[in-house]
Amino acid sequence: MSNKRKALLVGGTGLVGSHLLKFLIENDAYDEVRVMGRTQPDLKNTKITFIETDLVNRAFPRSAFVDVHDVFCAVGTTQKLTPNKEAYKAIDIGIPSGIAEASSIFNARNFLVVSSIGASDQSRFFYLRVKGEMEEKVIVSGVPTIEIFRPNTLLGKRKVFRFGEWIAKVFNHLTSWFMPKKYQAIKASDVAKAMIVRALDNPDPGVNVWESDQIMTLAKEYK
Repeated sequence: MSNKRKALLVGGTGLVGSHLLKFLIENDAYDEVRVMGRTQPDLKNTKITFIETDLVNRAFPRSAFVDVHDVFCAVGTTQKLTPNKEAYKAIDIGIPSGIAEASSIFNARNFLVVSSIGASDQSRFFYLRVKGEMEEKVIVSGVPTIEIFRPNTLLGKRKVFRFGEWIAKVFNHLTSWFMPKKYQAIKASDVAKAMIVRALDNPDPGVNVWESDQIMTLAKEYK
């Protein structure tokens, strides 16, 4: 019997998710990477098993979760793409929490999810409040180990241009020499690396929250 791991990736076509997919298939610790979602990833590899499904309506097939050790969730939308607040919450809260609950039922060991710096269910900002509510629902899902990653502005090439992120990147370039690392923009690839580092560290059961500067430090451990 193989001692290698199986991973489930949700959000594999996004900025962090696309890096996760690349690193997971390159990593010898994994013999299968299941990608669940609406759109098949551009990357092709014999390790990848694509499972097409309606994530918003929680049409999660059993085959996605069986024998999976690590579940990586990098799902998210924007208010520009999803202006309706209930639809927005159905994606940013409903999908991660639903995946976490299903992961618990099928005995996944680790659930690793991308959130945001400043996430809080008490925030007066809608985006940060939604991320905070997502975290709370994931934490009570029943998965033994929850790893929450709170990056600042993500650096990387998106399929869809985001003007706000472009402004933040310019600002980061001008201020990075004196700005504390926690508040600096971070490479999406570093977030992906940090998530895999934590999964392979076999963390003890519980909840760990990683801020942007800590994510940068973790990423340096990636081999």
